[in-house]
Amino acid sequence: MRTSLVHRATRGPAPWWHSSTIFVPPQIMSERSMNEVEDSCRLAVSIGFDAALLSPAVSLFTTTTDALRALVDRGHAAGARVILRLPDRVFEGLGDPELDFDARRAAVLVLVRGAVEAGADGVDLHARADGLHGSAETVRTARGRFSELVRLVEAEAEAAGEAPLIVTAAIEGADAGELRSHLEEEWFHHLRWDALRDVAFESAALEEALVDSLDAHDRLGAVTAWAVPLPCAADAEGAARFLHAVSLPGALRAHGLFPIAEGGAGASQAQGDSAPESAACPELTIMGRALEIRASAKLATGSLGIVEGLPWSREGVSVHLNGPVMVVLNSCAEPVAVPRTAALLVSSAPAETTDDGRTLVPPCACAWFEAPRVRPVAAQFWD
Repeated sequence: MRTSLVHRATRGPAPWWHSSTIFVPPQIMSERSMNEVEDSCRLAVSIGFDAALLSPAVSLFTTTTDALRALVDRGHAAGARVILRLPDRVFEGLGDPELDFDARRAAVLVLVRGAVEAGADGVDLHARADGLHGSAETVRTARGRFSELVRLVEAEAEAAGEAPLIVTAAIEGADAGELRSHLEEEWFHHLRWDALRDVAFESAALEEALVDSLDAHDRLGAVTAWAVPLPCAADAEGAARFLHAVSLPGALRAHGLFPIAEGGAGASQAQGDSAPESAACPELTIMGRALEIRASAKLATGSLGIVEGLPWSREGVSVHLNGPVMVVLNSCAEPVAVPRTAALLVSSAPAETTDDGRTLVPPCACAWFEAPRVRPVAAQFWD
C-alpha cells in the first residue's frame, strides 16, 4: 500500500473564501423574486452552505442601488454571504476593433461600485476567459482587454474597505496549461475549472483531473475552487460526483436546483423548509451530512493523499485521504467491500453490510469512512 501526498494542509487561520461552500441558483434575480432569494438561501444555509452566488437582472445594476442592496440584504438575512455576478455582456466582444473600450471600462466600474455600495461580499465575472475566437490579433486584443478589466475589478474590490470583495470567475473547456496561464496573469480569489464536471465518471479520470487542478493552483498559492452540479433526485452519478467534490480541499461551488422527492414532497429552491432532515428527500440529508463533516473535520483546508495498493480495492475504484476521512469512489459495475475497521460516515447510495461487518459500497457511488488508524508493528531491535 502507498499513499501519495498531492496537497498539503493549510496551517493557521484562513479567510472565509478559502473554505467556502457556495450555492448558485440558476435563475436571474429581479425585484419580484426577493422572497424566493431569501427562502433559497435559508434552505442552502440549513443544509450547510455558507455563501450564495446570485445573478441580478441588469436592471438592478443600472437603476438605484436600493434594489441591489435589498437583494444582498435578503441573502445576509438568511445567514449567507452574497457574491453578485456581473452581467455577461460587459465581457463580450472584447476583440472587436470598433469597441469603445473606455466606455466598457466605465461600465465595469459602475457595476463593481454598485456591488460595493450594496454590501456584497464578492463579485463574479462569469467570464469564459478562454472562449476567445478569431484571428491571432483579435484573440490577443481580447485577452489583453480582459486582463485589464480584471485588474480594474480587483483594484475596486481591494478598495472596498475593511472587508474587501472577493473576485471569482470561471474557465471552461481549457486544459491545465491554459488554467495555469490565467492563474498567472489574473489573480482571482476563485478561478473555477470545470474539470471534475466535464470528465467521464471513471475513477482514474476523476483522480487525474483533481490532481492536475490541485497542482496548477498549489504552484501559485491559489485556492482551488471546485464546480459541481447539485444532484437531482434519484441521480446516482450526480450524488456520487457531489460527495466526491465535497471531500476535496478548497472552496466548493454547487449550482442548480435542490432535489425534490417523488410526489412533490421535499424542498425546492422556492420553498422555505429549513431543516434538510424534515424534507422527504434523501439527497438533501446526504448533502447536509457531508457538508457537516466537511466543516467539522476541516476538509476544505486539509491535506489530500491518494491511496494505492489496498488489498480490497480494484480497477475502477479510487481511494483518497483528507484528514480523518477516507473517501472511496466506486465507478465500476460491482460493489467494493471496505473492511469493518473503517466506520461508514456517509454514502451517496445505500450501503449494505456483510455478515463479517464489511461495508459494500455500491456501483456508481461515493462513500466516506473514518480513516483507519495506522498502528505501529511491534518489532525488536538489536545493537
